Amino acid sequence: MASAVRRDIIDGVVVLDGDLISWVGPAAHYRGTAPVPPPSDSIVLPGLIDLHCHGGAGAGFPDTSISGA
Repeated sequence: MASAVRRDIIDGVVVLDGDLISWVGPAAHYRGTAPVPPPSDSIVLPGLIDLHCHGGAGAGFPDTSISGA
């Protein structure tokens, strides 16, 4: 199983190229030509997925078996 390493970037920059993220990192490492806005109290999170699911017809996921997969 892979494990995630938490790396908070306190004073960071997110660079967009159109609607795509092209670079993320500490503001001190930013070498682009676009102006960097003043710092704010904003927080940027990765995309989140709701993995909360329910079974159908009264069944739940604990009712399944690996042999039926």
